[in-house]
Amino acid sequence: MPLPEEFSEWEFLQSTLRQVYNREVNAEFRDLSEEDSIATPRAALRTACRLTDNDSALQTILRMLLFYFVLRKARDLQRPVYGVPLDDYQSLHKFAPCVHLYFRQDSSGVPPGRAPVRARISYRIRNETSLTLTEADLRNHALRIRTEFAPSSSGWVWTKGKVLVTYKDVERGLNLQIYALNQSEAIGLIRKVCDCAQAPYDSDLVVTHNSERSFPANPGTTVILGRSRRRPVIRPTARVRFQRATASVWGLPQDIALVDTPFARNNPLVSVPNLGGDD
Repeated sequence: MPLPEEFSEWEFLQSTLRQVYNREVNAEFRDLSEEDSIATPRAALRTACRLTDNDSALQTILRMLLFYFVLRKARDLQRPVYGVPLDDYQSLHKFAPCVHLYFRQDSSGVPPGRAPVRARISYRIRNETSLTLTEADLRNHALRIRTEFAPSSSGWVWTKGKVLVTYKDVERGLNLQIYALNQSEAIGLIRKVCDCAQAPYDSDLVVTHNSERSFPANPGTTVILGRSRRRPVIRPTARVRFQRATASVWGLPQDIALVDTPFARNNPLVSVPNLGGDD
């Protein structure tokens, strides 16, 4: 069906935004009456956030920035995480420098309504502390990681799955737990991590753990707080692509970006253009 002759792109977009966005604003301020008001600070905030038919494009953007970034602190864009604030953790635990490799499923392969499958593989930098570690040391790790996991400006891909394979060589900083499609897939990843850590690969340290449990790709639904919700997929099977690498160093307030795209994070030691597949 063709668009009407009097169709206005801006009026249509503005109307759609008012319906969708204002619904979220009203839900956030559902304790207030429906009428706009500035009688109380909370009512004034809702009035400032809610879109109106007379808003210009700039006013529309400012209202949405106020709601999503000032009031909600951009939490809609942040993945929920169970964790401990970094300064609290470091006050209780001192640790050897640690390298983290991050992987994620390409968006084109994510089923509707599901989050992309992710993986993180970590190893310790043994024989170094936050006092002895140098930027040159970290750069060497970053260069090895780029060689193994981003050799052609496209992250290396492996298949995460239901088979648990472990590899433990504590003296060299390796205590890997990998959920892979099969043992062969896991060993290929383990070899690459060993090369990054400059640790010799030892096949005797590979242990494959067989489970009698079933891990269905579609676990169905359950009722939580009176609403039907999808059960999480345990040990999902998916192709995951290398995204980035960071290093945690005790005493620093943030992780150091080792390998990443040029502008994704502050000054990665090694930049790789177009890293990360279709995302």
